[in-house]
Amino acid sequence: MKKISFFNWEIEIDESLFTIVDKEERKMAIMENSFELNAVIWMNSNDEIQVKPTWDCVFSVNEKKRIISIRHADYLREN
Repeated sequence: MKKISFFNWEIEIDESLFTIVDKEERKMAIMENSFELNAVIWMNSNDEIQVKPTWDCVFSVNEKKRIISIRHADYLREN
């Protein structure tokens, strides 16, 4: 898993994924190497993190540690 800082959160993603961050808009797009969009994460005006999954992926949220992990749903089938 790769670790990316996103404001006061840590985002963990599969090695096969990459991110594009727009700090001004406070948004992050998560994509596969085939340029298929997997999710969008953003901070709203109340500094709440919001997630919109767009593909077959699994999100795990650890609110205490402020970590969001994103994996392909295949991970659940394999483990």
